[in-house]
Amino acid sequence: MKWSQITDVGRVRSSNEDSVCVCPEIGLYGVADGMGGHKAGEIASSTALKYLEDNLPIYLKESPDKAEALLRSFEEANLRVFRMSTEFADFRGMGTTVTVGLLVDDELLIAHIGDSRAYLIRQNQIAQITDDHSLVAEMLRGGGITEEQAQHHPQRNVLTRAMVLHLQ
Repeated sequence: MKWSQITDVGRVRSSNEDSVCVCPEIGLYGVADGMGGHKAGEIASSTALKYLEDNLPIYLKESPDKAEALLRSFEEANLRVFRMSTEFADFRGMGTTVTVGLLVDDELLIAHIGDSRAYLIRQNQIAQITDDHSLVAEMLRGGGITEEQAQHHPQRNVLTRAMVLHLQ
């Protein structure tokens, strides 16, 4: 497997809330994008990936089922972000998207939430292998709008799932 990493601030924001995790020693590769417009997006994205990096090796040792270990660490990372968003006033409302892959032998396990995507590039073909968890993506999948309408829809950045958005 070959891998590469890059993040970009994009066209709208002045700061980059992306975080990247590359841990070939355990086979973990991931990206998280703090939710723009919400407090502490960069804290949420880095917290989620750091938790996975630090704790997934423990879960992998405890469980023979690698998919279960990945799911458990993913859920615990979500809980960590949630707790921080409720315990610290400056972090209320923070959230992040997360997409990680865990390479196990010749298989890649994917855990994903939000609209950070995973792609498979093989034999000069690119295929998106995750579905966005966004309002417009759900409308598109349901047949309510066309691809062209989705590209320009005013709510195209509204997420339906994220690691964790806690509003008060």
